[in-house]
Amino acid sequence: MRPHPGGLYPVEHEGTRKVWKRLVLSSLGGLFLAQAILGPMPALAATIQTDLFVYQNGDTVTVTGNGFGATETVDLVTTDPNAAVVDQGKATTDGSGNFTYQFTLNVTVAGLYTANGTGETSGLTASVQFDPKDKTSLSLSFTSPGTYGTAIAMSGTLVDNTS
Repeated sequence: MRPHPGGLYPVEHEGTRKVWKRLVLSSLGGLFLAQAILGPMPALAATIQTDLFVYQNGDTVTVTGNGFGATETVDLVTTDPNAAVVDQGKATTDGSGNFTYQFTLNVTVAGLYTANGTGETSGLTASVQFDPKDKTSLSLSFTSPGTYGTAIAMSGTLVDNTS
């Protein structure tokens, strides 16, 4: 008995389209099986954000994050534009990898401040920037309508009497 010219067993020739279809279906089946065995797969990227973009000195900054590992500790470090640390703390994520963290902003210099979060277990990192504006100065300008009258300009320092 002679072997078949294509090998030992006669197999019908498959086109490229059929081969790719088998590969894709096999891969998807493997992913679903792995997820069923290992549980939910972690997110590919973590993100953090602040509740506002513009803050004033003394405001409470609320940082929220998602996409970190479940019940993981996230280290948070906030720096000023000169890279000096103005706040650091830790937050623990919930079962879905989300957290909320708050701190009181102590403005040291003008410019964009950066909050960085790093998951201690997952190693995932994320950052967000915000801008604390100086509210201690006040500048007003008033020009009377029409061609008569004189322009009035005022400036001064805002005094906070609420404390």
